Amino acid sequence: MRVHGLVEALFPGSYHAEGRLLAERTDAALVATFQYFSTVTATTVGFGDVVPVAPVARVVTGLEAIVGQLYLAVGIATLVGRVVAADGEAGPGYISLARALPPLRPRSPAL
Repeated sequence: MRVHGLVEALFPGSYHAEGRLLAERTDAALVATFQYFSTVTATTVGFGDVVPVAPVARVVTGLEAIVGQLYLAVGIATLVGRVVAADGEAGPGYISLARALPPLRPRSPAL
């Protein structure tokens, strides 16, 4: 979020947004706009109401989208790793999910 504000401050006109020009907005409105833009970018939703137009803004936005996906992947991998580790450390009476489900068998081809 702060990186986008810094890029806009150093290179005015790096981003286009709907409504008033970014240069005409208050500091609070800029923070809110770029916080929203960061959230939309990191989650790769990309509504298109705030658009990076300068090359430096596009690079920063692309890197943020990549980091957002890596953050999600690492978070999910961490959770899965904890569940798998807890499955092996469970006490007596615990039914393992891996052992509770029937094994997967390939379907026979339809005749």
